[in-house]
Amino acid sequence: MTRCNGLRDRRRDSKDLTDSDLPAASQRLQAQRLRALRSHDATASDANVSRERASAHTSASAVATAARRNTAAGAANIRTASAPLEPPAPPIVLSPLLACDPNTDPEILWYIARHAPPLRRWLVANPNASAELLEYVAQAGGPGVNHALTILLADP
Repeated sequence: MTRCNGLRDRRRDSKDLTDSDLPAASQRLQAQRLRALRSHDATASDANVSRERASAHTSASAVATAARRNTAAGAANIRTASAPLEPPAPPIVLSPLLACDPNTDPEILWYIARHAPPLRRWLVANPNASAELLEYVAQAGGPGVNHALTILLADP
């Protein structure tokens, strides 16, 4: 009810105003609006400043943390980079020559025995093949393995 009464009072006041009073009333109304906007902006800007400060603090701590991590990672990279870089070893091509070579690593010989049946007969010709490897090759079989074993075990 008071709201409606206030509107009626404003209407009466506006009817009582003369033409000469209109500019002054208009200026007062504009001044009131400006004050209201400024106070609203000030309140909003205070809240924004608080949020920005909190955000800046959070961002600063995040940047500091990231910088510490990067510094530690950078130090590790510098230590790693100071060692001479060597290219990776080329992949080993499995061939009969590799299977027969006495300098071939026993692990590679076992790999050939397990995964390359066509090269198993060449393992029999390797002088450094262990007895376990030759037994595995004899049991696993493969093309030409029996013939190679016959030649190896034949009387001279």
